[in-house]
Amino acid sequence: MSNIPEKCSRCGAPISWEEGAPVVKCEYCGYKNNFLKIDSIINNKQSSFIYSIKNNSAKYLLITKESFRKAIKNQNIISENLIYKYIKKGKELFKRKESKITLSLIFLSAFFLLINSYLSNPIRTYNKKIKNVCNQSLIESINYGATEFQSKSNYKDCVNYMKDTVLLIKNLEDKSNYLKSYLKSLKKLEEEIYNKSISIDYTQKQYIRFNSSNNIAVVYKHFINSRFVSSSKIIYENNKVFEDVNYLPYKFCRGYKKFYKDSSLNSKNMDLNMPAKRIFKEMTKRQNKFIDQIIKIEGSEILLDLYNQGYFLSERIRKNLKKENYSAYLDNYATLKEMLINQKQNIFFKCEELY
Repeated sequence: MSNIPEKCSRCGAPISWEEGAPVVKCEYCGYKNNFLKIDSIINNKQSSFIYSIKNNSAKYLLITKESFRKAIKNQNIISENLIYKYIKKGKELFKRKESKITLSLIFLSAFFLLINSYLSNPIRTYNKKIKNVCNQSLIESINYGATEFQSKSNYKDCVNYMKDTVLLIKNLEDKSNYLKSYLKSLKKLEEEIYNKSISIDYTQKQYIRFNSSNNIAVVYKHFINSRFVSSSKIIYENNKVFEDVNYLPYKFCRGYKKFYKDSSLNSKNMDLNMPAKRIFKEMTKRQNKFIDQIIKIEGSEILLDLYNQGYFLSERIRKNLKKENYSAYLDNYATLKEMLINQKQNIFFKCEELY
């Protein structure tokens, strides 16, 4: 009876078995140790698969490998000849001179792309400035009695806001070819930041300000317990030279002519048997759709300026009048939408004349 345990299975105290007794009570904790149950567990454990592997690991490893190899061979998952074939082809490919040159060019291209991405990243240029101005405000916040948590939280928000805003401005700069479209996009961004920002005592926490396309102020104001402490500001300097457009660009005219023709075609296909009220409603809907499409085209922001300069006047009028007298032939449109409603056809004719 070598399998008889010498300790209590509950508390671990030594126990003495009486020969032939199936149960022995522990003198320390009173637990009844069942010999038959323990013997059964030990026998089951010894006969289990895991126990066998533990005691015969080398043997079972060899059997498993052999079984796996036979299973692959029988199921034809990947034949040894096929594996060898592809390995051999791979070695031959890498030995070729052309392959070595191609791989070298790929690595060089990837390297130069990474370098270019790093150099053109606007955050690299402004990163130090952003950290300096935000850190200065962190120090001032502590001097005003802010806790370490409050000052560090403000610093982190300041850095993240300024980095995100610089990237947004850079993105607008890259997408815009004309000055007016760039300024229009900046104005829209200014409004978005203003609306999203928290207002404390009628003061916005985050905003941008600009009087020209060259210098854009990115501002973050620090508040501690709803009290203004200091502000962090950097100036984004735009060095891009935009086109000074005093004519309708080809890209705009191409889009305008397409939408104009689609709009005219839709008008001709309208069911005139509908009630007059419904016809008017449908015409207004289509007109608004056309105007929305035109406003989205890059270059549309210069239309009102061009109109006020007499750009859409006929050649006969332009020849017989001085520029300062054009206003007598021009209507005073307050918005681009109003101008598009009334000058829709003239713009189309001008685009047809140009392109």
